[in-house]
Amino acid sequence: MWPLLRKWPGPRSRIVRDFHATVRRIGRQVLVRHKPVKMLDVGEGQADWSFIGLLIKALAEDPAGERRLSHKEVMTQINTWLFSGFETTAASLTWLLIELAKHREMQDRLRIELRQLPDDAEYSEIARLPYLHSVVYETLRLHPPIGTTTRIASQDDIIPLSAPISTKSGDLVNTLKIAKGTHVRVPIRPVNTAKEFWGPGAGTFDPERWWNISAEEDGEADVVGGGGSHSGSSGRIMHLAFGDGSRACIGAGVALALMKVVVFVLVRRYAFALPHGAQAQIQAVGEPVARPQVKTRTDSDPAGTAVMMGIRKLMG
Repeated sequence: MWPLLRKWPGPRSRIVRDFHATVRRIGRQVLVRHKPVKMLDVGEGQADWSFIGLLIKALAEDPAGERRLSHKEVMTQINTWLFSGFETTAASLTWLLIELAKHREMQDRLRIELRQLPDDAEYSEIARLPYLHSVVYETLRLHPPIGTTTRIASQDDIIPLSAPISTKSGDLVNTLKIAKGTHVRVPIRPVNTAKEFWGPGAGTFDPERWWNISAEEDGEADVVGGGGSHSGSSGRIMHLAFGDGSRACIGAGVALALMKVVVFVLVRRYAFALPHGAQAQIQAVGEPVARPQVKTRTDSDPAGTAVMMGIRKLMG
């Protein structure tokens, strides 16, 4: 919000600068490896519709001698893809394994379901597994990788409220006036864990709230919420880990697919446990992507420690 602070010579600024430099270097390597001829010539009469292929195509000059995207714009897209495509999903997978380690009965139940499919199962089969879908959705609800997001009002608007609130002057209002250009901060994590939406057990890990009742044609399970719920713009019961509306995360489908496939491979073959027991206190630390850390009770280590995981390979 204050760009000048990015130049402040503090430790956080150095971390951010190093991160951006690393991502830019990787982005340049991606462009060098995927030359236009290599990316667009993928077969007889076939075009490369992958993310990188489309960016390379947009970078190339069209017959009129103009580029649809500049080199800087392509690099920005790659940087966003590298950050959003692995950091958030990796954090979500970490939280999922922690919850399974804390709830061994849920882990065993999930493993039984996963082993109903062969090792080489198609993703369409994996996506239809109801308990796997419930575990993934509950993890994203309780531990959204991004805690808040910001939107800018494109026009004057009035937001209706479900319950009246008191203004600074003491007046009760049922609506909020939002002027064009206003920055609106959306509290994803508080909404995802609000008792008003999810019931008295909003702060607990409960995959049962997402128990499936049907399957959509595309293979993704339809879900309903138990003990309270929040409906998105589509009318479906949902969480806000991917946002909502026309500005929702465009990579939601890819993230869900990646999480389900990784869990399918790992939980079938390995058992996960927390060395300090299921009662270990684990907190979310850091922004914008919240990572898990073990809470400590000593003054010498106020920041906590990384979460250690015990992994045991299963027979059969």
